[in-house]
Amino acid sequence: EINYRDWSSDVCSSDLGPGQDSNYPSKTLKLDMQKTWELGHHTIVTGFDLQRNSMDYTKSKLAHWHDPGSVTAVLAASGGYDLAAAVFLQDEYRVNEKFGVNLGVRLDHYKKYDGYYRDATLDSSPPDASYSEFSPKIALTYYPNAKTTLYTSFGHSFNPPRLYHLYWFDTGFSFDIVGNPELTPEKTNTFEIGLKEQFDDKTYLGLSVYHAKTTDMISLSKPDSAGKRRYINTREAKRVGYEVELRHKFTDAWSRSEEHTSELQSR
Repeated sequence: EINYRDWSSDVCSSDLGPGQDSNYPSKTLKLDMQKTWELGHHTIVTGFDLQRNSMDYTKSKLAHWHDPGSVTAVLAASGGYDLAAAVFLQDEYRVNEKFGVNLGVRLDHYKKYDGYYRDATLDSSPPDASYSEFSPKIALTYYPNAKTTLYTSFGHSFNPPRLYHLYWFDTGFSFDIVGNPELTPEKTNTFEIGLKEQFDDKTYLGLSVYHAKTTDMISLSKPDSAGKRRYINTREAKRVGYEVELRHKFTDAWSRSEEHTSELQSR
C-alpha cells in the first residue's frame, strides 16, 4: 500500500493557520504463478496473473495546516478500482541447431468498477466496464553459428489505463488534470527484427528495428478554454525505431553497458 499526502498553508508565517490536505492512498494486491516444463525440444511455459488496484483521492480543508485531523470540509474526493486477470501459454521449440520457433498466446480480462467523483457541485458515479483481449505472439530464430542469433517476431499486446487516468482530479497545478472514466485499453501490434552477437565471454552486441501500431493510445489532451487537460484515447499511433545495446566486461569488478534508442512517432 502506498499513501501520499501533501499539505499547503494559507498563512505562511503561522503554524496555526488554515490550509489544505491532499491525501491519495493506493493499494495493489497481486497473485501470479508460472510453471515451466522441458519436453524434448520444447520448453513449455504457462501461468496466470491476477492484480487488483484501488485508489482514493481526497482534498480537505484544514483548520490548522499542519494537523491532518483538523478537517473542516472535504473539497473533493475521487477514486475507484480495477481488476486485471490473465492466463498465458508459450512454447519455445528448438527445431534443430539452426532454427527455433516461439509461439505464445495470452488471454486478458480487465474490469474497472466503483469509480466516483464528488465535489461541491458534482456527484458522479461512472458505469463499470469490462474488456477481454486475445494476444498471440510468434518469433522465428536463426542461429548461423554459436555466437550469432538472428530473429524476427510479431506480437499483439493489451494495455489497460491506470487508475489515475480514469479517476484522477488534481487542481494543484496551473492547469487541471482531469481523469476520464470512459477510457478504453490500448492495443498494440509490434513487428521486430534483430541481431544478437556474443563476440566472446566479455563483449555482447544487440541490434533491433521495430514497427509498432497502437490503437486507442492513451495521452493527455491540450488545455481547453478553462485550462483543463484530459486523458483521452487517440485513434492511432505508429512508432518506428531501432535499439542498440553494447556490453563489455573489462574485469571481474568492472563492466560497462551502453544502450541507444531512436524512435519516430506519428499519429
